[in-house]
Amino acid sequence: HAQLRAARADQGAAAAAALGPDPPDARAVAAVAASDEVVAVAALRRWLRSASALDYPPDAAGVRRVLSVARGEHKATELAGGWRVARRDGRLRMEPPMTDDAGW
Repeated sequence: HAQLRAARADQGAAAAAALGPDPPDARAVAAVAASDEVVAVAALRRWLRSASALDYPPDAAGVRRVLSVARGEHKATELAGGWRVARRDGRLRMEPPMTDDAGW
């Protein structure tokens, strides 16, 4: 079991690296979405943390919602802290929290 966990961790790191910059290209998103769920969740968790500059990884429920966006099941989802992840033209993008400076 330890070897399987290590292999999945390596696959997750490779998948996260494939996501690359924000927004990741459609092929990278499709590859992660088609990955084993454990690998996809690990990759998305790493990407979310780096793309949002959060000091902590998003919770498991948030990562699974982002996976459903990556798989095309939903168009967008909200995360803790006001961040939003949306999919457009096959790309995922992080949207920062709205500020109160909207002029209202």
